Amino acid sequence: MNRSVGVMKMHLRDKLGFLYLPWIICLGSFSINLIIGGLIQEEKGFYSGGMMSIFVYMLVMGIAVVPQTISFALGLGVRRSDYFTGTVSTLTLMSFVFSIVLSLLSWIEAATSGWGVKLGFFHLPYLYVGGYLQQFLVLFLIMLMLSLWGFIIACFHRRFGKTGTFTLFIALFLLSSLFSFYMTYFGDWMAVFQWFADKTALDLAIRTIPFSIIFAALSYLFLRRSTV
Repeated sequence: MNRSVGVMKMHLRDKLGFLYLPWIICLGSFSINLIIGGLIQEEKGFYSGGMMSIFVYMLVMGIAVVPQTISFALGLGVRRSDYFTGTVSTLTLMSFVFSIVLSLLSWIEAATSGWGVKLGFFHLPYLYVGGYLQQFLVLFLIMLMLSLWGFIIACFHRRFGKTGTFTLFIALFLLSSLFSFYMTYFGDWMAVFQWFADKTALDLAIRTIPFSIIFAALSYLFLRRSTV
């Protein structure tokens, strides 16, 4: 357990990558949208998808963290199981803290009528239906799933190398193309869109839990068999 905590501390020493950079990107986008909102003075207000940058960053962080740190950690005698536990705990902690901050910013945005310019950046209608606890869960579960998705990609690459990863993406591309052809040929896309339309953001977020568990379990298996 102490070694897992040590892995977490190792990750969090990179304050630029784990703490500052995601918020620099997100708040930079927010500042631009806030200026635009002040200039156009839209009566009905307007919404921006700029907050999604922090979710994309978590996906990228999940991919980048392994090649940046695993060789160093294993060189210090850290076991792969401890590295896995520490890294997943770090990604979970980041998702938890970031979701709290986003929820607080959403509350401030709603209380100030969109920062005085009716800007919808953190408080988006579909994501923020229900109480703030529900909104936090939506953000946390989606962010955690994306970070573990990135982590499994990195662990797969560590286990099978460039050739294996390239082969995997080709296979996934072919399967997605066949699926798209099937859905288009039989006209089933509307049923899929309707299924999503009938679900709330919380419904969809809860459905990410099995994916997060599978991603974590497979990442552990890939990491155990990976080379140094």
